[in-house]
Parts: sequence; structure tokens; C-alpha cells
Amino acid sequence: MKLHMALIGLIGLGCVASCDAVRVPTLERPDTSEAPEEAPEPPPRDEASAAPDASDPTPTQTAEGPGPIDEPIVTPEPEPEPAELVYRLADINAATCGLPEEAEPTPTIAQISEWPEDQPRPESFLQTQVVGVTAAVASLDPFPGLVKMEPVEIRSAGIEAKGHCGATRISERWFLTAAHCIDQGYDEIRFIAGTTNLRDSDNAQTFRAESAICHAGYRGQDTQMINDIALIQVSEETVPLIRNIPTASYGAPEEVLSAENYATPVMAGWGTTSYGSLPSDLLLSAELNLISASPGVIVVESANGQGPCEGDSGGPLYVTEEDGQRRVIGVLSNVSNARTSTPCSGTYRGNYTNVGGYADWIDTVMSACEANPALCRN
Repeated sequence: MKLHMALIGLIGLGCVASCDAVRVPTLERPDTSEAPEEAPEPPPRDEASAAPDASDPTPTQTAEGPGPIDEPIVTPEPEPEPAELVYRLADINAATCGLPEEAEPTPTIAQISEWPEDQPRPESFLQTQVVGVTAAVASLDPFPGLVKMEPVEIRSAGIEAKGHCGATRISERWFLTAAHCIDQGYDEIRFIAGTTNLRDSDNAQTFRAESAICHAGYRGQDTQMINDIALIQVSEETVPLIRNIPTASYGAPEEVLSAENYATPVMAGWGTTSYGSLPSDLLLSAELNLISASPGVIVVESANGQGPCEGDSGGPLYVTEEDGQRRVIGVLSNVSNARTSTPCSGTYRGNYTNVGGYADWIDTVMSACEANPALCRN
């Protein structure tokens, strides 16, 4: 399977940027625990001296001294009400998804396979009987939360140009994927779920996203794909329709992420079976060799020629904990090969955004968007 955007070249050390939500300090009030001393009685005055001219706003002076002046009423500042105090996505190091205008665009699978994006593909191209280097799987159970994701651009005459990626459901309304999957123009984000075979029309369910939030530090190939992570939100109305999709556990694993503790993490997706081909209709999976892990990037290597390829971008990397539960620890960003070999063949490496290094960012974005829906609606 191949990466949706065919990003070749080993990724550099991942950079995790974080930004705390803005907080307003509580105003301190003066200590009023001791009662103030009583003011002395004012000296007696006659009626004439006690009646100031209504046209004179200043206190009346008499021979005996100044007249009485009312004490000003001091209204204490109210405590700030508990509320979400994030007003911009930038405050949480997030942004609506898209590359800067001057950034190099990410190539699509159609461009890689040299098939015109504005023409429908032959039906035979969509039939995947030989699955190639990865193994087809018959059940979604070992891959909690996994769905196919297709950013769609609707063109004239009903023709659609689609992107091909994976995503993982991590909460009731949120899916985790790669920023490069949605860094260019699209009209909608479509999900396909509920089946390992995308051509299984009886069981496949389709639903759409409501909004997409990318890491604000993502700049694509210009910065070697660091911060390649995004969150996709669905509407409240969609939630009852996808109750059959389990939510996956995500973040840092229970043990230190190393080859000693997690030697063979597992990937899965509907990507291509060879470089330049079209995505598979059948769900494919492979065990990989864990090479290294930094706070930003997890590097894996193919095992026996099996590994991720185009169209697997954004898909999960799982490890299995001692209790048998699978946890999502990575999001596929790109793959790399030696310059003398064909991509997605032989021994090659894949680079996954380290979900554990971005767990705080993920939680903060979801909390802020749910507390202030207008913040993230796009």
C-alpha cells in the first residue's frame, strides 16, 4: 500500500509544538474580615447651613467645617465565569487545514499513476483480486476505529477527484488522520466504514465530516512533513449512525516505545499494493519492524517486503498491550526508499507521526472545539 501523497524522502526529527490555552487571572479582593471603625458623629448644624444650593454640585462649606460627604459605594469586580477562554485556533496551535500558497503541493495518487484526475477510471481498475505484498484481512475487529477517508473535489459533469487515506475514530465525534491528506482544496470529506471490502455495498456505510483541524505547524514538504497530524469532526446527527465504529485507545503505550517492548507494530489500510497502482478495495495489513521513536516521529521498516504504501496515509499504527487491547501510537505520514529501488518494495521505511507526542494537542483541540463550536466550524 502506498502513501496518498507519495512523499519520498526520510523525514527529519519530528518537532512537537504546544501552546497552552490563554487563562485570565482571578482578581484579588481586599480582606474585609475585620469590621471598619465607626465614623465620628458630624457636628450639629442649623437648617440653613444644611441645605446646599441644588445648582452647586460641590459639597457645602460652613463656618463649622465641611458638610457631610457620602461614602462612595465600592462594587467588587466579579469573578470571571468558568468558560472556555480560547478565542482563536492559533491559541491552541491549530488551524483550518490547507497549505500556504507558496508551499509545494502534495501530489495525488492519480498524478502518480498517470491517470487523468478528471476522467472516470475503468471498472477493472477497481477490482483488486491479487493483494500483492500485504495480507488481506477478513475482519475489522483487530483494528478498532479504522475507516477509509476520501477528500472529494466535485468537478463538472458529475466527475469526482478523490484522495485516498485512512483515519481512526478516537472519540464520539472525532477522527485522527494526517494533515497532508487534507492540505489542498476539496468540497467534502467522505468516510467509508463498516466493512473490510469497500465494494461490499450491503455493509459499507458512508458519512461526511463537518470540519477539519490541522496542526498549525504543518507546512508540508517545505518542512519535511513535521507536525503531519489532523483531526476531523463529524456532526452530532452523524453519531447515532456510526455507533458500530468503536473508538480506539490512542497515545503513548504503557511501556517505553522501543523495539525491546514493541518489536512489531501493525499497520492496516486500503492503500496501493505497488508504487503507482490504484488503491485496494480490500483491507490490507502487515506487521512492521520498529526502528526508532522520537517525540515527533516513529520510524518503522517493512518486514519481508510488506509495509505501507500510497493511500495508507493517515492510517493508524497499532501496538498490543499486555491486556490484549490495541492502541494507536502513530499516524502514517510518508514512506522512503533507497534511491536505487522502487518505492514500496523490498526493505523500506515508513515514518509515522508519534501520537503520544501530540496527545495533549489532540485533547486540547477536541475540548476547545466542543466548548466553542464556532471556533472550529469550517
